Amino acid sequence: GTPTKETRLKIFCKPQKTQPDETVTIDSIPDVIKNLQSLIQTIIDDNQKGKENIKVKEQRKKKDRSYYTGSVLHSVLDEVVSLKDKTLIHKLPTKTMLTLFGILRQKIQAPMRQSLKLKREEDLVLESLNSCQVFLNFIVIKNTPKVMIMEELMEAILQQLKHCLVLEKENQKEESQKKSIKYLPEIVNIFEKLNQLLEQNLLSNSIIFDLSSLSLAFLFCESDESNRSISLKIVLTVFSKHPSQREPLLQELFTLLLESTQSKGQNRNFKTSGKKSICLGSVLVLKIAQTMKNNINLGLQNKFVDPEGLCAKIMTHLIELCTHKTFENDYRSVLESFVEDFIITLNLPEWPASGTLLHTLSILLINAVNKKMKEDNPNFRSFAVHLMGKIIACSSESPSLKNLFQ
Repeated sequence: GTPTKETRLKIFCKPQKTQPDETVTIDSIPDVIKNLQSLIQTIIDDNQKGKENIKVKEQRKKKDRSYYTGSVLHSVLDEVVSLKDKTLIHKLPTKTMLTLFGILRQKIQAPMRQSLKLKREEDLVLESLNSCQVFLNFIVIKNTPKVMIMEELMEAILQQLKHCLVLEKENQKEESQKKSIKYLPEIVNIFEKLNQLLEQNLLSNSIIFDLSSLSLAFLFCESDESNRSISLKIVLTVFSKHPSQREPLLQELFTLLLESTQSKGQNRNFKTSGKKSICLGSVLVLKIAQTMKNNINLGLQNKFVDPEGLCAKIMTHLIELCTHKTFENDYRSVLESFVEDFIITLNLPEWPASGTLLHTLSILLINAVNKKMKEDNPNFRSFAVHLMGKIIACSSESPSLKNLFQ
């Protein structure tokens, strides 16, 4: 049958195999593990005291708020990160680990269980994010059994990330000037650990879907390019290695782009080497197409579609959304933004996929004009002619486009 949580934890915390007569003594446990166990026990003891007398917890909170902003959790995190041999973690007692994971789950979910007025309580949020980091640092250890990636804890971590990003979105609406995200180091570290699990193929499909969605949200929320790199990396990994996630990921991307266009106009905030800026959606699509091309060049085409076929899939998906437009959802502004950005990057060496995407898009637009689409839409045909005019104007700069229109 399916292993229980305690059974799964015993597998994870099982010590290295020893001779039948050997036992692990206190003296054989390294000092760093003893110190780590002592810190974990402090968290467990404090949690128990809090259950026995809530007033003790309130008094501590008033006297020493730093304790509840994650000082002990930070110490646990530092100890785990500093370990050169991560497999030493297996020497921690099973009961201790089981209790710790239960407490971490409570702390991760704490900010989301508060009333609306307390949602912005910084201590709770920071302690929750620290708890996420502690748990993830335990389970990213090499050769961690897949059954140890506890689904309910992973879901709680993603919910807390979503909670932080929703609050940030609300803050940005209230602020006239865009500021850096609160708890940015913690959020970036959590995304990095989740990406490690993703690359190890240790996440379920539902977790992968939620993670890619959150990565896109973070991409459009954070303004610093260096911090956006981890979300780009996650999305590219999902698109490359998980074909079943491609269509929902594209839908999420185009929806975010539409919202961004409707609220801010064409938000081009990614600078190119040509000193012109393009929108983040174009950056992501260009990187996806180029990643697929690199995989083919490296002989990694197994389970991947060809680059041209991938570009056609992306652009076809967007054109279908344009032909089914409603008053609320008109994706034509997104498509036009792509065309303009692909033209901007057409001859820039760092964006070699621009020519392929423009060539593919041109063929699809020609089909729309010639009524060769699955569903004919007169309004879209006139819009396709408008876009073709822009592409033809730059066709002399690309041999493939020049040949297409001759």
